[in-house]
Amino acid sequence: MPTWSDAWDERARPDNTPFVITDRLRLTYGDLRDAVGRSASWLDSHGIAADEVVVGITGDSVELCRLSISVLLAGYCFVPLDPSATTGELSSALERLKVGVMVADHEVIERIGDGHNARQVVPITSARGTSIADRLLRRRSADPPTDGYPAVLAAHEPIAPRDVDPEDVALVIFSSGSSGAPKGVQLSRRALTAHLETLRDVFDHNHSVIHNILPMHHADGLIQGPVLAYSVGGTLVRPTDFTVGDLPVILDAIYAHKVTHMITVPAVLALLTRLGSAYADAFDNDAFQLIMSNAAPLPTALWEEIESRFGVLVCNSYGLTETVTSSLASGPDADRHRRVGTVGRPVGAEVILLDPAGEEIREVVAEGEIGIRGDHLFSGYLGDPERTAAVFDGTTLRTGDIARRDADGYIQVIGRTSRMIITGGENVAPDEIDAVLLRHPSVLEAATVGVNDPVWGQRVVSAVTLAPEAVGNIDEADLIAHCRESLSGPRVPRSIVVLPEIPRTGPSKVDANAVVAALTAVTLDDDDLEAAVRRLAGRVFGTDAETLDLHATPGDTEGWDSIAHMELVTLAEEAWEIELSNADVIGIDSLHDLVQCIRRHRE
Repeated sequence: MPTWSDAWDERARPDNTPFVITDRLRLTYGDLRDAVGRSASWLDSHGIAADEVVVGITGDSVELCRLSISVLLAGYCFVPLDPSATTGELSSALERLKVGVMVADHEVIERIGDGHNARQVVPITSARGTSIADRLLRRRSADPPTDGYPAVLAAHEPIAPRDVDPEDVALVIFSSGSSGAPKGVQLSRRALTAHLETLRDVFDHNHSVIHNILPMHHADGLIQGPVLAYSVGGTLVRPTDFTVGDLPVILDAIYAHKVTHMITVPAVLALLTRLGSAYADAFDNDAFQLIMSNAAPLPTALWEEIESRFGVLVCNSYGLTETVTSSLASGPDADRHRRVGTVGRPVGAEVILLDPAGEEIREVVAEGEIGIRGDHLFSGYLGDPERTAAVFDGTTLRTGDIARRDADGYIQVIGRTSRMIITGGENVAPDEIDAVLLRHPSVLEAATVGVNDPVWGQRVVSAVTLAPEAVGNIDEADLIAHCRESLSGPRVPRSIVVLPEIPRTGPSKVDANAVVAALTAVTLDDDDLEAAVRRLAGRVFGTDAETLDLHATPGDTEGWDSIAHMELVTLAEEAWEIELSNADVIGIDSLHDLVQCIRRHRE
């Protein structure tokens, strides 16, 4: 009987064909085929049951590609989790899963401790370093590790993948909901297969070279990364994880490896318009076909600027984790789908508009909530039938997004029915942040909102009221540090303002404009430039300015991620009325560098 992986074999490549290319090594199709057979044997030896999953928690993109594809093709369910998530976030997800094997970085395993229910825990023990220095300094006589992943596979002889049912869950991907804990979205093999066929057909994937640096614990990073690449017999180019300083490396890889498709999000495209002009020739190769923008609305002005400045075709899509990735697309076929400023027309799906009662709106020109039908829909939320029933009746998925449909059937997303914040392509639930803030003993009320941001779409800010005895004793840095204990990445507010009362426009609606207006300005009008930069950085990073080391790098400074980097640069330009060059922005690797840039531009 054919296995699930047999359907992909016709597109498979010779053993020496690169499957994944990073800045430090390549994983070939031969490596992957060997891993599939040995993974089938390895997991079979552990007696992984049909309702058990294999969890991967690692920042090693090569090993995550090897693990995810080999587990899927061996016939098991794979669950990627964010290695940068807090211990509480990881434990919460793991408690809801029945884990047969957990493969994770050493640091993650140490942090979690006993906070998991895995029958088997296997560390990532790659023998290679992550830099040239690591590889040069490693002793050649050192024995390679044998008890971690992927070395553990060597002890198992390859066997055929096990048989699977199309309705078996292939992936569980955690995605933020508008309230409560993140949802475990279950995607069946039927849904995944149907959607991969749509992506191949609509975007002309055939042995494509796909550039995708999006996080692989999300659908757009994993499914439109290694999963799509393997399904089309292609190659995934993932030069490095995204940081502002690595933008030249990321863009150089497009030209060097003759990339055909770039999968990204509007926030990265916004940075390209600011920092990437010198690398416009990165797209100047005969193989390049298109940029695919996902995860958040793509502003029309940004769309047109990217196409004009870089001479490339930009496509825009709309979808959710519950639909694998996209259900609507604008492009690349101008006759069927493409219209700048919209998310196009349905692809591989039926898309309808619903009125507030959930009834389909029959008029062609209309506004309503997007409803989606098709073979690519999810199977439900993990262990949460009530949450599933609230949005999915078994036929139609209610998305919570409000859209306008024009006379030609093109869809433009215009709002949300929920309070979900989308920042840099990440979904952030305000209620989750409010709940964390309310756990602080001094916080009486909390309200989190998304405010418009030209780069990240929205920026997460919170307002709180404090107990009388805490006023003047608790500041923004204290509250952000409290949030970081339970929240990770974009879920940590960029700013928190303490107010006498939460401004509202109605009984339950927070006045976002009033919250933004209340954010106190940083005083920058003294003669000590270094102190002023520290204060500005303290506000942006959400930390005590006095503890900031002017010579510390972003990697050594809590809160200094790519979002904070661009926010710091933008605020510094406004405060000192200067304009930093692209080289300045990319070259700022410490607060001392920023101080020097400001002095140079003010001379």
